Amino acid sequence: MLLARVLILSAAVAAVIAGINVARGGSAERRALGRHAYVCPMHAQVASATAGECPICRMALVRPADVVVDLQRNVGVVQSRLTAREIVAPAWRDGARGVNALLYDDEIAMLERGQVAEFFAAPDGEPPHPNPPNPLPASRGEGTGSLRMTDDPPRRWDGATSIVRFEAPRKQAAHVGWIRLTSPTRALLTVPRGAVRPSAAGPYVLIASPDLKTVTRRPVQVGRGVAGQAAVVAGARAGERIVATDSFFVDAEERRGRALR
Repeated sequence: MLLARVLILSAAVAAVIAGINVARGGSAERRALGRHAYVCPMHAQVASATAGECPICRMALVRPADVVVDLQRNVGVVQSRLTAREIVAPAWRDGARGVNALLYDDEIAMLERGQVAEFFAAPDGEPPHPNPPNPLPASRGEGTGSLRMTDDPPRRWDGATSIVRFEAPRKQAAHVGWIRLTSPTRALLTVPRGAVRPSAAGPYVLIASPDLKTVTRRPVQVGRGVAGQAAVVAGARAGERIVATDSFFVDAEERRGRALR
């Protein structure tokens, strides 16, 4: 009985390995699957001769015929917009006169040296919520311009935000609240939110070649999205052509083609 179970288990393992081949670096086994291979849109190393699901992410495997790529229709342009922004961000006291504010990377890029801001205190006992009340509570500072950004470099908080230090001319009574400021007019790069693809290594976009025949992944640093657009802080240039729509499917086709080469 034990021997029979071992033989059955061995046959099952062999069937799984034959059905789904997790190759490394575009192996000969994967290329041998041919143009009709099923592949995972998210994991280029996963291929199968038959329909199934990815053993890593459990997404359905797709055939080349299932992914229709038309770069002429999918490509857009990285836009540059001149804009001044009113920014409201959670803040808290740091020392007698210091105030720390949590800002998105694209917001920080809009600021000027010595940027002025106004502090608004949260009601007693309430933390500074990321979505401030409208209107803001009465100012506890000196009025507009009561805070000034210091030359201290921003301190990274997470993948999209950093802590920026401001200083007041006198001791601040309140401990938590929000700052409000208006940035100078600057060029802001934006792409459609759907153009930004997530990955374990960070977000990226697909840059189209001049002849619109190939795409290249480009890591980008993005900030807060506004009206369906994502602000690009680094990694792209104004006027570059990117895959703006159906980026998931274009990325899947690029992965499939790369794996079968």
